[in-house]
Amino acid sequence: SLAMRVEFDILTRFQRLGLRQNQITQIDIPSSVAANLTELDLYDNLIAHVKGLDDFQNLTSLDISFNKIKHIKNVSHLVELTDLYFVQNKISKMEGLEGLTKLRNLELGANRIRVCAVLLSLSFWIVDWPGNRKPRHALVFGGTMAGEEQDH
Repeated sequence: SLAMRVEFDILTRFQRLGLRQNQITQIDIPSSVAANLTELDLYDNLIAHVKGLDDFQNLTSLDISFNKIKHIKNVSHLVELTDLYFVQNKISKMEGLEGLTKLRNLELGANRIRVCAVLLSLSFWIVDWPGNRKPRHALVFGGTMAGEEQDH
């Protein structure tokens, strides 16, 4: 309809889109809108699977915290990402982050992660480790945690 087209035309000018606390179950944003977005906030929805992000090539910040996600998938093509938030989901394993070399902030607090394996391909991360009440941060340089001794 004309009204829907007008709404989407307005959205194509936006760089930030916040859709917090709705009842969104899947990511379904038109490619004309996705192409210009640099920040997408889907905090506190009902998303179970990370899908529908194919056209978000300029995205630098993605927040999918407080959803129902079990696996980190379909984000490795978002190579401009610097901030990625998956707080309070059902994630049990750090995976699917290959190629995100610009990533500087990764928050995974309040998930189900037991073992944290950091990808060696990333040059620098600030990782929000799952903890009881206070987040603990570690810096990782080329796969070696700051303070960790290297074998030479």
